Amino acid sequence: MTTVLVDLLFFTGTRGGMESYVRQLYPEIAKQRPNWRLVALVSQETNLDLISWFPGEIVQMKIQNKSPFRWAFGEIISVNRFAKKIEANLIHSPANIGPIWGRTAVVLTLQDLLSFEKPQLFGQLTGVFLRTLIRMSANHAKSILTISQFSKLSIEKHLSPTKKKIKVSELAGGRVSNTPKKDNFSNQNRAKAQLLSGGNRLPHKNFEKLIQSLALIPEPERPLLVITGGSDNDPLAKLVTELALESYVELKSWIPQEQIEELYADSTIYVFPTLFEGFGLPILEAMSRGCPVICSDIPVLREVGGEAAIYVDTNSPAELAKVITQTLRDTSTLDVLASRGIQRASEFTWERTAEKTITVFEECLPNQEFGLLRNEGH
Repeated sequence: MTTVLVDLLFFTGTRGGMESYVRQLYPEIAKQRPNWRLVALVSQETNLDLISWFPGEIVQMKIQNKSPFRWAFGEIISVNRFAKKIEANLIHSPANIGPIWGRTAVVLTLQDLLSFEKPQLFGQLTGVFLRTLIRMSANHAKSILTISQFSKLSIEKHLSPTKKKIKVSELAGGRVSNTPKKDNFSNQNRAKAQLLSGGNRLPHKNFEKLIQSLALIPEPERPLLVITGGSDNDPLAKLVTELALESYVELKSWIPQEQIEELYADSTIYVFPTLFEGFGLPILEAMSRGCPVICSDIPVLREVGGEAAIYVDTNSPAELAKVITQTLRDTSTLDVLASRGIQRASEFTWERTAEKTITVFEECLPNQEFGLLRNEGH
C-alpha cells in the first residue's frame, strides 16, 4: 500500500488559499487513488473540527504553528521522523516549506514567493529566515509543484539553483451544487447592491484602498461592503471609523462555508484589490458562483480570470471607485460578467488538479523509480 504523509503543520483554519488548496485537493485524490493510505500531520493548535474534510488518518503533534519559527521547527525536526515511523512512501508539503533532510521523497508545493517578491512586507529577520527555509526546502524536495505560470516564472527567477522540474497544477473554483442561482442582475434592486471581498489582513491584500474607494462613491449609490477573513481586533476597523463608513462596511472573521455561500448569493460584485498572489483562487471561486469580479490588474489575475473579469489599478481609490460605480449602474455588464465567469471557472477543475498532482506523486514514489530494477534483480 502506498502511504502519503500530508504535511499540514501549517493548518490553522485562517490561512486562506493554502488551506482551500488542500481542502479541495485531498478528497479528490482519495477518489482517484482509493487504495492509498493518506495520513495528515497537524499541530497541537489545529482545531480538528476544521479538518474533518481530510479523507484519511489525522495525527496531532505537540508542535505549535502560530509563528513561522515554531512551524519551521516542526518541519525540520518532526516531519521526517514521523514519516519514518509510519513507513511513508512520500511526503507532500503543500505550503511553501517542508523538510530539509531525510530519506523519504518530498513533493513541495510552492504556492508563491511572496517573501522574495515583496521582502518589504516582512521584518528583516523573518524575511531572511523564510527565504532561507524555502530555498532549503526546495533544494531537498524531489519535485516541485506550483499553482500558476506566474509562480513558475517567479520560482525560476529566485530559485534558479534548483535543477528540479517545476510542474504547474492550477487550482479550481468548484461551485457548490446547492449554491442558490443568481437571478439576472437586471431584475435586482440596485439599492441592495453589495460588494464582497475577503482574505487575511496582510498589507499586500490592499483592503485599505478598497475601503477608501468606497468613501469616494456618493451615498445614494454607495453599496454595502463585506470583507471576510479578519479577526476580533480587525486592523481595518480604525480606517472604517475614520472615514465614517460604519453603516457601509461589515468586517467579518473567517466564517463557515455555508455562510460564505450565502454571501456570494447576496453579493453583486466580488472585488479583489490584492497586489500580489500566487494564483488568485478567490476570483475563480466567485466566478464559479456567478458573482461578477473586479480585481487588480496584475499578471497572475489576468492569467486566471481571462476575459471574465474587469481589471483596474487598485492602488488608485478614485479609479476603483469609478469602475465599481459604473459597473453597478450597468446591469447588462453584470450579467455578461456573471456568464463569462461561470464559463471561465468551468475550465478549472479539482479533478484535473488532482490528476496532475498524482502524476507528480507517482513519478516520485520509490516503487516507480526502483521497481524495474528490483524486478530484474529477482
